[in-house]
Amino acid sequence: MSEHNSIEAVAAAEALRKKDDKKTSIIFLSIALALFLACVGFLVWNIVRMRRVETDYVKVMGKVVDVEAMGSSSSGYASGPSYFLVISYTFDGQEYKFIDREGYKGHDEAYDCVGKYAEILVDPQNPDHAERAISTGFISNFCACFFAFFCIMYAAGMNIFLASKGSSFIKRFLFIWGAEILLGVSVLLLLWTGMPNSGFGEVFARNSGAIGIAIVCGLPLLAVLVDGVITLKLRPYRSKHRVYRISKRRKRR
Repeated sequence: MSEHNSIEAVAAAEALRKKDDKKTSIIFLSIALALFLACVGFLVWNIVRMRRVETDYVKVMGKVVDVEAMGSSSSGYASGPSYFLVISYTFDGQEYKFIDREGYKGHDEAYDCVGKYAEILVDPQNPDHAERAISTGFISNFCACFFAFFCIMYAAGMNIFLASKGSSFIKRFLFIWGAEILLGVSVLLLLWTGMPNSGFGEVFARNSGAIGIAIVCGLPLLAVLVDGVITLKLRPYRSKHRVYRISKRRKRR
């Protein structure tokens, strides 16, 4: 009778553990979904904006004429200022200036650009609005950050969920690592749609967050290799070793 009760207690504890794991996985996956939707929001915003700049703006040559320092120490910690290029350009015979949104942390790096020419994009309907071609995808940085945190939360939640259902390397590859790699590549390809007149390489030249997304895609690929080694090499060895020990005990009996 006591043995029967102990079996029931173990079964109840196991059921409770699976229930808790399910709740935990739902929490992680819900957060991952929210992060992914935020990523998609920034992605769509960036694509629409990039496409408008690519098709409606006019390319002209501008000259870096000055550097403006912005920002200083905050909360008692000296973080140092960032340096932004002041670029002058001429459109329809009139001269304009604008401050590039991409800042430099190094003083010398920024001032080395003074006197150099840079390709810029000008809004013909509003000529005093312009930006450097290389910085037109700054919103992609936000997209990359949200995508990275999405991958972390999704991997954690899905790992817990699969563990409760009986995890395997194939399942983890299809539903975790493979899914994250596929989504990352899809994001990069979607960014390309924002530049209809450019090659795929421009995705990385014009979208500063594209490199970050590519790195994030590389991490699941590395996880696949590590997971594969552990699953296909170490676990079968342990399993065979355990079977060998069990069979050895039976022979002794």
